[in-house]
Amino acid sequence: MYSFSDVIDEQWAQTAIAQLQQSTAVEKVVVQSAFNLEFSAADFSRVYAPNAPIPDEARRGFDWDRVAHPRPTYDPTVQLPLHASDRVIVHWKDEYVWYANQNKNLSQFSDLNALAGCTVLDEQSNSSQDLTQILQFDSVEHSVVDQLLYYQSSNLVDYVQPDYIYEGQTVPNDPIYASKQWSLPKISAPSAWSLTTGSDSVVIAVADTGTNVANTNGHVAHPDFVPNLWSGQNDGDAHNFTTVPF
Repeated sequence: MYSFSDVIDEQWAQTAIAQLQQSTAVEKVVVQSAFNLEFSAADFSRVYAPNAPIPDEARRGFDWDRVAHPRPTYDPTVQLPLHASDRVIVHWKDEYVWYANQNKNLSQFSDLNALAGCTVLDEQSNSSQDLTQILQFDSVEHSVVDQLLYYQSSNLVDYVQPDYIYEGQTVPNDPIYASKQWSLPKISAPSAWSLTTGSDSVVIAVADTGTNVANTNGHVAHPDFVPNLWSGQNDGDAHNFTTVPF
């Protein structure tokens, strides 16, 4: 394995690679760049037919996310967690997205979606080689599992997943909830939290002289109060109070 200094430019590296390829002692030269570098035109110097897949040899190095987190595969006999019945989320392979953007032609993706009976509900793109789409389809005509199997079989797709439905945990994971906040279950606080957990825009005044809001006089400030104190409203003796937003 040979490595080039980061001060070496692209032209110098290409020349060195060409010389290695001409050597009779060299069977093959594989170019590996640092992870997550953007693609350059030289990476796609070969000519491909309009609908031909881009071979892995044309990629510039390895995609670290794809190596570290292999895409999920789905078994039609295994029940999925709670999810939307008419949507899937597809993340397209970055090399195909880059190539499509360079040619201003995303027809490969739209054609695949059309064959699946999917329309784009929403999409997110953070760079010229990144594209994630939320796809919607007729749940009577197609099932989520059908769509998952369809998209995971495509070479264009990095990964596909259901649009999972998440629910908030209303019972806190606070380590002192059960031992020192025993009063909260008694007033049915978890039932209220399932409806709302409040808002930072709502300010509540707590009139309690026993609340430790600062590390003073040997008292330790309560860890739930410290990051939520509303400062700047205390006017000395005239308005000696502290408010805590929840």
